[in-house]
Amino acid sequence: MGRLSGLRITPVILLAALLSGAGALGLQVTWTRRLAISLGHELPALLGVVTVFFLGLGLGGWWGEGAVRRARRPGRLAAGIELGIAGWALFTVPLISWFNDCIPGWRGPHPGATGQWLPAFLAPTLALLPATLGIGAMFPITGHLLQMQGSVRPLARYYAVNTAGALVGVILALCWWQPAWGFPTTTVLAAALHGLAGMAFLCTVRIPGSPPVSLTTPRRTRRTPALWLLAFSGLLGMGFEVVEVRLLSMVLGGTVYSYAVILGLWLAGTATGAALWSRCRTAPWQWLPWALAGALVAAGWGLARLPLGLETARASWGSGFAATTLAEVFATASVMFPVTLLLGAWFSELLDRAVADGFGAGHALAANTLAGAVAPAAFGAILFPWLGSRFTWLTLIAGYLALGCWHDRRIGRSGQATVWMGLGVALVAVLVIPRELSLVHGPPGARVVWNREGAADTVTVWEYPDGNRSLTVDNRFAMGGTAATNAAARHAHLPLLMHPQPRRALFLGLGTGLSFAAAGDHPDLVAEGVELVPEVVAALPQFSPYNRLRPGLEVVTGDARCFVRSLTNRYDVIIADLFHPDRDGAGWLYTREHFAAIRSGLNPGGLACQWLPWFQLDATARAAIIRAWSAEFPGSEAWLLRWTTVDTPVVGLVGWKDGVPLARRLHPVQDTPPGLRERLRICGLSDDWQFWGCWLGMASDLLPATATDISPMNTDEHPVAGWTAARRADRARQEYLDELLNLLPRVGAQPPRDWLEVDPVRWGGFRQARNDYLRGLAAAVRGRREESDQWLWASAAASSDFPSAYSHLLSEAMAELRTRPAAARERLRRLALIRPDKPVAQELMNRIEGL
Repeated sequence: MGRLSGLRITPVILLAALLSGAGALGLQVTWTRRLAISLGHELPALLGVVTVFFLGLGLGGWWGEGAVRRARRPGRLAAGIELGIAGWALFTVPLISWFNDCIPGWRGPHPGATGQWLPAFLAPTLALLPATLGIGAMFPITGHLLQMQGSVRPLARYYAVNTAGALVGVILALCWWQPAWGFPTTTVLAAALHGLAGMAFLCTVRIPGSPPVSLTTPRRTRRTPALWLLAFSGLLGMGFEVVEVRLLSMVLGGTVYSYAVILGLWLAGTATGAALWSRCRTAPWQWLPWALAGALVAAGWGLARLPLGLETARASWGSGFAATTLAEVFATASVMFPVTLLLGAWFSELLDRAVADGFGAGHALAANTLAGAVAPAAFGAILFPWLGSRFTWLTLIAGYLALGCWHDRRIGRSGQATVWMGLGVALVAVLVIPRELSLVHGPPGARVVWNREGAADTVTVWEYPDGNRSLTVDNRFAMGGTAATNAAARHAHLPLLMHPQPRRALFLGLGTGLSFAAAGDHPDLVAEGVELVPEVVAALPQFSPYNRLRPGLEVVTGDARCFVRSLTNRYDVIIADLFHPDRDGAGWLYTREHFAAIRSGLNPGGLACQWLPWFQLDATARAAIIRAWSAEFPGSEAWLLRWTTVDTPVVGLVGWKDGVPLARRLHPVQDTPPGLRERLRICGLSDDWQFWGCWLGMASDLLPATATDISPMNTDEHPVAGWTAARRADRARQEYLDELLNLLPRVGAQPPRDWLEVDPVRWGGFRQARNDYLRGLAAAVRGRREESDQWLWASAAASSDFPSAYSHLLSEAMAELRTRPAAARERLRRLALIRPDKPVAQELMNRIEGL
């Protein structure tokens, strides 16, 4: 084939490589998320999918090397493989759905080591291995086709273009296709990209199959160190990706979009490095291992300062989603882009050297990716929890220093110079890499009393000057604290009081364990609490005695979704605690399938409660969750956790196994034993009005007026709430508060359906007083003192059954007594006038006048 034909065919091959890379990464991020539905987010599941994917790439590269040597028409082989990948990808749509239905039953609620590790590797192997073998095989085949067209450094060129396509695939899948249409449609679209790549490769069927000498035929005797260099580099490169994703998630927030930023920058850097290597022939590439060690030292130094830099960028560019994402991109790129650029160039250099030593491109890829498959377990599961972030980072630097020494020895560079260079970089690393590389930054005035870096999360316990403690995960997600002990107790008390006689309860999500411990106040109740993060369970003693567990309360470490879907016990009450919806993976805790599993785990007459962080959900996410809940629990209700705090409103969705409560206590507080009644009084549930007053109305009334039957519903295959919550996480809490205040007048106009003895007029007065009180608190939060007073006085006058406004105004009068005695007396006089049935204000006024 002439040169002109080669020039025409080369762009087609590169276009096919671009499409193939986009489809491969689109499938990877989709398969990973779909398999997490059943495998969960525990360590075996996280390791299984990544390991199998890299295993398939390595084995596929090895097989592809032999296949391209035997093929008479490698273009036809490439087209067939790409079309086969597309076909298998389409088959994984029902296959993974079947796995997701079957795996929870196979594992059971309390799986042992075999029950955790076997499905975590078996399911990805059966689902992903055929396609990943094909993806790996395309590396040597495409390199062969480019070489036959006279392309200079074809492997580096293919790697650069294919990786650039992978970047496109990540952006399309994570930022457009998955949020808009869900996982099955994304799989189809990614498969279509492979199909287009296959069609493009059909244009290359005339390229002969005789292997080019410089690519697949040994030029001289093979030297094994070439593959060992590739393997060690693959281990370190993948180890760096594991560690930097782990650390950056603490700064960027751990949302699906922050993961897209990290993965996108990784791909952009390696693609750029490979492209530069393929063009800059005179650059001193033999210094790359040393440059990588130095770049890691600089990146470690920059990581410790990344939170401040990111905060400055966000303050300069605004708080919108686009501005925040742009700030994250630039801040993260300043730290990791130089390292990834060098990694792309170094991998290309090693590929060229391996081929020059007589190895095929597929063999080189196999050595690199098979070693890289070990990195998630080695660095993520072993070194990071054992050594901590700082020493794991130093281990990576030491690894590249060792690689540089090995490489220098291989090319015959002076050993003495190598030793001094390595010692110099190591000394700088020890001095520059800070101890605070874990990036734990707490609230002002708080100090760390307990911190543990696990394989997937960093858990920290903070203590404040007043002695209270709080819990954070990954430096961002607040899991409660002792200052809110009474509010945490209400998470347990309210749902348990709705059941006439709860005997067995299940809590999904523990956090500080304060809510779970409150369940122990209910006599004869047996309860289990499920917590995903092992380090959170280990931190529970830090909150003693507030969360002391009595006998009968059992803590289970595991994934809440997997636990619920494999239940063998049945419960009277299931309580799903607050889950941060913007955290990657949390959206599956609000899906219809998960709610269906919760309902199936209830006894007849049982009820379930899902607490929603109203201040973290926009209207779209709330509607998606409420529609999913209502589909499984028709006739469900909405309850307000408490009305004493408006900056972080929490709403509970309550539904019954049978659609309506078969029985309910008419006097849930009054009829409780004395010990429990005292605990209820402490957390603000002193009488039945305080209990029933938390009732907002029917859950369907919370849907916005624009919500329809075709609006998105949160499902396993399309967890829309996670994406929308992550996009809207930077909204001011006042916006969420306004949405709640605007909702109050149109919900709960009628009394609760089971409180038969309440007078509708009396209920209307109580409801008006509660709503006015919330508006008064909201005005105070905004600094509108006069408006706040107006709403509080209106609340106090509206109902004698609602004491909060009266108590609030009384406290303000006592606070003003020393500084503004006349104003205090006027406030007391007015209180006594509008609420003559409450004698406290009049008694205080009489006492003041008698002094």
